[in-house]
Amino acid sequence: MTTRSTPTRLTLLALLALLAAASAGGCAARLGGTPPASETHAGAAPAAAPRVFRLDNRSFERLDVYVMDETREWYLGRVEPGARALLPLPRDSSFASRGTARLAVLAGVLPGAAHRLRASREPGAVLTVWQPLTRLLRQEWMFAVGDLMGQFR
Repeated sequence: MTTRSTPTRLTLLALLALLAAASAGGCAARLGGTPPASETHAGAAPAAAPRVFRLDNRSFERLDVYVMDETREWYLGRVEPGARALLPLPRDSSFASRGTARLAVLAGVLPGAAHRLRASREPGAVLTVWQPLTRLLRQEWMFAVGDLMGQFR
């Protein structure tokens, strides 16, 4: 039976303490321990609204994601199982002058499958409620157990 000397044990304990502190610091920053730059500078101009949708796919199915207004649907992208994606708003979309929008998600998409023209009318499409586009963009979206949920950032 071998025993470790005291200096080796102290080195190991110091390394574990350093890893724990680094991990806790990362969690605190992620949970809002450090305020964003926009909150630290008084009188700073508010940041421009994000132009990307954030979607976390916590299912075992491949997703196709679409955004739509009252007249048209745009394909945003495909999200693999277990992946987190940033899906940019299409440049050719004319959402700036329109009122409300919604997301549509199709689950169980086969690899290489073609995009749908009217995804919102597909059987099994998961739709959000109609909201102003800026409100949709400010949320982090999560797809799990056949449901699409949004949470404000």
